[in-house]
Amino acid sequence: MKPVIGIAGNERTMIDGEAHWITYTPRNFVTQIQQASGLPLILPMGAPENAAQYVAQIDKLLLAGGHDVTPRYYGEEMHPLIQGTHPERDAFELALIKEAVAQEKPIFGVCRGMQLLNVAFRSEERRVGKEC
Repeated sequence: MKPVIGIAGNERTMIDGEAHWITYTPRNFVTQIQQASGLPLILPMGAPENAAQYVAQIDKLLLAGGHDVTPRYYGEEMHPLIQGTHPERDAFELALIKEAVAQEKPIFGVCRGMQLLNVAFRSEERRVGKEC
């Protein structure tokens, strides 16, 4: 049986200003997973409370690139050079990370995905440090 690789999807409108949203991921992620004998599954953005159910359906998690991570998630203010953030995506993917760790599923981060992993584990270190 092929391993199922969940790819956290991004979203955007089909045409600027339109209300028709699409969920997507770069095609190269899909084809490379297929060539490595995996079964890619795009995870559409959703409510963070559904992350456990999404992660339960996959064997591994891939976090792709895209928007800048919203600075409030790592205790900073917005900077003028930040090009664009997607706080809902951040919240959902942070929940996916938390669940993947809890369910002992491997996580691979590319660009923004790696940055988000750092934010998630930095937040966890702070939380654990306060409990000690």
